[in-house]
Amino acid sequence: MARNKFTSKAGDALGKMIGQASLMELNVSGNQLRGEGMTAFLTNIARNSNLERLDVSWNGIGPDAVRGLCTLIRQSTSLTSVDLTATGLNGECLDLICTQGLSKNGVLQRIELKNNPLLTHDLTTFLTRLYSYPTTAIRRVDLGDYQMLDSSVEQLLEELFWEKQIYVRSAGTFTYSRKKDSIENISSRFRKDSLSLVTRLDHGQRTALVKHFANVDMQEAVETGSDIITNSFLGRANDNKVTYKDLALRINIEKGNPRDVINSILEKQVIPEGSKRLIPRFSFSPEEIRKTHLLTQHS
Repeated sequence: MARNKFTSKAGDALGKMIGQASLMELNVSGNQLRGEGMTAFLTNIARNSNLERLDVSWNGIGPDAVRGLCTLIRQSTSLTSVDLTATGLNGECLDLICTQGLSKNGVLQRIELKNNPLLTHDLTTFLTRLYSYPTTAIRRVDLGDYQMLDSSVEQLLEELFWEKQIYVRSAGTFTYSRKKDSIENISSRFRKDSLSLVTRLDHGQRTALVKHFANVDMQEAVETGSDIITNSFLGRANDNKVTYKDLALRINIEKGNPRDVINSILEKQVIPEGSKRLIPRFSFSPEEIRKTHLLTQHS
């Protein structure tokens, strides 16, 4: 039902109808729902105990209808994914979503917040609150390819990922300065973030990098007579337990810009096809990666 033009009355009627239906997935993207119509729609579909995935992107939620969204998040016992892309959410809206919605929800796993007028401060507060909720089921927060985060949240992002199993997708982080802080400087920093680069590679590319560094380290170990076990990366590669962070740290050991290091290696490698997965762990979810990481830390 995407890309229609629903009036306020239509939003109310549609919500009542869906509230009693057995739908598991609903897409009402781009329907110009807003204000009272959107509030009624969201409040009514909260009664649906089957709905798992909801896309209300490119509609008008904003401050006018956010309480209806909070009602939906708070009352739903089945909704696991909601797309709120370009719905006019601001910092005040995020506060309400947290305090009146997510803090009382243990089901929702994925939330998309792309293309909303959100400041870095708003997102820092949102992520901090999300970390504090002991019963949250959130596993992915998608901020899109253009939303930057303040560098002060880097440690929080690590804790969300490793401790809470929550992956936050964004364009990267930057440090605000009263001195000249141009887009060029921000982009330059982002290009040098090896962990961000690694997470954006596909499975075959990461596999090729792991094989390359494992071969290099093995050759060095043979030539120097050092124990493989003492080489953390080689040991993990040998045990098939290399994490994104391990690969990023190994890239940083090389001289030069991480992006250039990656490109120079991949240009010389034969990238394995998807059917020839030499290192299956790279197809794992962030939750599985975290569990494997914790096991290796205690082994």
